[in-house]
Amino acid sequence: IKLNDMRLREGLGYTGHHPRWAIAFKFEAPEGISVIRDNDIQVGRTGRITPVARIEHVLVGGSTVSNVTLHNQDYVDMLELAVGDKVCISKRGDVIPAVESVLEKNETGNGVWKMPALCPVCGTELIQEGSHHFCPNRSCIARVKGQLVFFASVGQMDIETLGKETIEFMIDNGFIGRLSDIYTFDYGKLENYPGFGEKKIALIRKGIEKSKGTEYMKVLSALGIPEIGGKVSEILIKGGVNTVEKLLDIAQRKDYGFLTSLDGIGDRTAEIIVREFSDPQLIEEIR
Repeated sequence: IKLNDMRLREGLGYTGHHPRWAIAFKFEAPEGISVIRDNDIQVGRTGRITPVARIEHVLVGGSTVSNVTLHNQDYVDMLELAVGDKVCISKRGDVIPAVESVLEKNETGNGVWKMPALCPVCGTELIQEGSHHFCPNRSCIARVKGQLVFFASVGQMDIETLGKETIEFMIDNGFIGRLSDIYTFDYGKLENYPGFGEKKIALIRKGIEKSKGTEYMKVLSALGIPEIGGKVSEILIKGGVNTVEKLLDIAQRKDYGFLTSLDGIGDRTAEIIVREFSDPQLIEEIR
C-alpha cells in the first residue's frame, strides 16, 4: 500500500532499506500450535540481540518449524511469554515463523522471559536502544562473523568462493578477525586444510582482486553499518559525499545539518552516520 501524494513521499523519505511511504499488506498467515521449550538469543552483525524461541516441532504452512523469532523484549513482555507456555505460531508472509499469542500458561511457575544482562558470546554488558538490545563490542566473534560474511556476499563486495562456511572456518582458526584481514591474509596457508585445493584458493584470490574495483557506493553499504545500506549510500553520493574522506570529515565536524538537508536522510540516520564514522576502530578499518 503506497501513499499516492508525491510531495508527501519526498518528505517521508527512506530508511536504510525501505521507503517510509509504503507498507506491505499481509494476508492471513497459516498457524499451528506448539509449546515453548527454551528461549535463546542470537547476536547479529550490528550487535543487535534477537530472542529466539525453541519450540516443539510443528507443521505450519507446509514446513516443520522448530525455531521462532521473538523480535525483542517488548514483544516478549506484550505476550507475557514464558518457557513452557502453549502458543499459537504463525508463518508471516508464508516465510517468517512468529509467536502470535499465548494459549495456555505453563504449570511450572516460570515467569516472563527476560533478556540477559550480558552478551552470551563475548560477555559484554548489553545496551538498549529503543526497543532493541545490542552488544556494543565490535570485536564480539558473532558480530565479526556476521560482518565479514555480509561484506563478502553477493550484492556487496561479491567475493567469489569466499562464502559463509569459508569465512567462519578462517575466523575460528584465527586466520582473519576483521574486514581488512580479507585483503592481507596469505591464502596459501589454507593449502594444508581439507576443501582448500589450488583451484579454490586461486578463485578466492581472483575474487578478492576483483573486489578491489568495487564502486564506492557498494563498498560503503558493504561495511554493514545500521541504516547505511544502498539507498542511503546513493543519497550521500548524490549529495556530493562521494569519497570516504568527505564522509569522515562530516562526521568529525558533526555536521548534522548538512546530512538532514539531503532528501531521504532523517535525524536518526544522521546521528548514526556521525556516531559510526567518528568511531576510531571503524576509521582504522577504513584506512
